[in-house]
Amino acid sequence: MPSAPSSPVLPLLGRGLAAGGAAGLTAGLFSLLLAEPLMDRAIRAEEKRAAPRSTRTARPRPSSTTKSCSAAPPSTAVSS
Repeated sequence: MPSAPSSPVLPLLGRGLAAGGAAGLTAGLFSLLLAEPLMDRAIRAEEKRAAPRSTRTARPRPSSTTKSCSAAPPSTAVSS
């Protein structure tokens, strides 16, 4: 009996799997070795630039003793 011809799809799937794996490893290594250190450096620079803003003293808020504020309407007392 003759053997059944092999499907041409299986070698293509194997090649696609190998190419996808190689591309994934390449992208992961690129990110790990090149992009990640640059991102960390950029974050540190932004934190350093923003640090003086957070340590500045803000204008003092007016306290309740310096500013009169009444929630109730003025009384309308009527004497008889």
